[in-house]
Amino acid sequence: MAHIVVIEDNEDLRELVAAVLTRNGHAVRHTADAQEGVELCRAAPTDVVITDLCVPHGDALSELLVRRRGARCPVVILITGLCDACRRYAGSVDAVLTKPFRMESLVGLVARAAPRERRARRRRTTT
Repeated sequence: MAHIVVIEDNEDLRELVAAVLTRNGHAVRHTADAQEGVELCRAAPTDVVITDLCVPHGDALSELLVRRRGARCPVVILITGLCDACRRYAGSVDAVLTKPFRMESLVGLVARAAPRERRARRRRTTT
């Protein structure tokens, strides 16, 4: 089970992503707001963050990328309909999904990413 934060301003997509990942055994917290999303990540251990690029009240992606320099950095999956963003952020995030995307693709990315992040977090806490 992965601990996941979803930051997406499209309510239908956010609810669908949360429901699919919950059905796949993950603990999901979600919001439409960038600032609240970053706070959710700070409030509890987070293995994976799935974020849209353009969400209200800030830039969640930039804040999360800054946190990559810190000790508690989750895997970041960017979902966007902006193709230029795919190229611009491809080297900064763990994965990019272009909207529309197949839920199976997202589930697969989370399944591969979450164990890697949990192992990394264990290493960080034991050193």
